[in-house]
Amino acid sequence: MVIGIDCRLWEESGVGRYTQNLVKNFSLLRTPHEFVFFAQRRHVHQIQSIIGKRKWRIIAVKSKWHSLSEQALLPFILKRAKIDLMHFPYMSAPLLYNRPFVVTIHDLIPYHFVTGEATTLPPFVYRLKRIAYKTVLSSAIKKAKRIIAVSNATKEAIINNFSINQQKVSVIYEGVDSAIHTSSHLLSEEEKNAASFLKNTEYLLYIGNAYPHKNLKKLIEAFRLIGEEYPSLKLFLVGKDDHFYKRLRLFIQEMGLTKAVIHFGFVSDPFLYYLYKNAHALVAPSLMEGFGLSVLEAMANRCLVVCSDIPVFRELYLDTVLYCDPKKTQDIARVLKKTILLKTHERTVFVQKAHARTYHFSWETAAKETIDVYESCSLASSE
Repeated sequence: MVIGIDCRLWEESGVGRYTQNLVKNFSLLRTPHEFVFFAQRRHVHQIQSIIGKRKWRIIAVKSKWHSLSEQALLPFILKRAKIDLMHFPYMSAPLLYNRPFVVTIHDLIPYHFVTGEATTLPPFVYRLKRIAYKTVLSSAIKKAKRIIAVSNATKEAIINNFSINQQKVSVIYEGVDSAIHTSSHLLSEEEKNAASFLKNTEYLLYIGNAYPHKNLKKLIEAFRLIGEEYPSLKLFLVGKDDHFYKRLRLFIQEMGLTKAVIHFGFVSDPFLYYLYKNAHALVAPSLMEGFGLSVLEAMANRCLVVCSDIPVFRELYLDTVLYCDPKKTQDIARVLKKTILLKTHERTVFVQKAHARTYHFSWETAAKETIDVYESCSLASSE
């Protein structure tokens, strides 16, 4: 079977990590299938270095996701590639694409969070964009041969919102990215200097974007509540700088916390490893998530985790993390303070349980199960 993989979001934080790890692990498996990767030109060399001498094809495409080109041109590019099955690791399957495909749905967050805060667009344009998003998502879910959900919580949301047969949806958990275990000697000189400066700093850590559902304003308000009692404690925010982080920095300024709450922007994997390893705790206060990969990465690096008490985190991380009510500033502050007051042996128990839990999540297993989904599509077509 010739299988196409949409790699256009190769560098995007969540979907990009997902796609990269699938491609890496496909290349390590013994599989009779041929793969064709559709990627932006600047990523072709990187993908080639991963697949090595395998005679798999890489096709450079210019169509950006969420664009008219994606809808109008990409279907014809895919058709010319003569693939048997296409995998879209994100919901943006072109409306005009009518050949068999699999789609991965990570979450339905834009479907549920209807707020002008989640966009930089004028209200009218934002409403049009939401209509387009819902149209593309609905089409992808209805037309896909199989749907991959990254958690049971996401699967349940898909079934409840789109009334589809649950047999069509396979849950495949994500894994821990080996790049996050890269040793510190790979730090750049600038990062080594930063690491040296941070060596004796006690800090809480947040990894991710600053979209409204991430609930960062509530986190910062909670951090301020405990700040007077713990004046040396810092809050580090790590995520690509954009309009949402710019807006959040204004909020931090208004709160008088510019010296205590620091936005690092994008960081390399080795430096991310360093930050996980030395953080007092990772905090994930989201109102909604599909998986929460930063939580898993923190657990793998023996970092204590505080996260919101939402179904997906309960499903994935059980009792290995500290939970807070993400809608209540006081409760977030209470649990942040609890991380400081934990005795050494109590912290060790949490960290060890969390680290053991990470062995249930493997990219190798995810890759094998994804190929099983592909093969189930082939069997269904031949019946």
